[in-house]
Amino acid sequence: MKKPLKLINVRPFEIPDFSSFQEEADFWDTHSIAGYINEFEEVKLVYEPETEKKETMTIRVTPSLKKLLNNMAKKYNVNPSTLVRMWVIDRVREETAEYRTDNHKSY
Repeated sequence: MKKPLKLINVRPFEIPDFSSFQEEADFWDTHSIAGYINEFEEVKLVYEPETEKKETMTIRVTPSLKKLLNNMAKKYNVNPSTLVRMWVIDRVREETAEYRTDNHKSY
């Protein structure tokens, strides 16, 4: 028969005041949040990263190529337009210095 677990009365720690972000970063690098869980407050946050507006470009392909692209996209679990866009971005990066660096936020 298993013995019942004993509950230990653990006194939570208080989060100290920090004089800089670096001091706080150093603190959390060496401390677990487990002992400070009662100090946290729930906050509502909606993260909306800034993205460059996208434009639509239409290309013509043969029905057989479209079918092939659809099948390949299914293999990668993406939409065909996403697959083609990824390929175009890769090729543009290869061809131009401007896109070799990741200065663009979103493609």
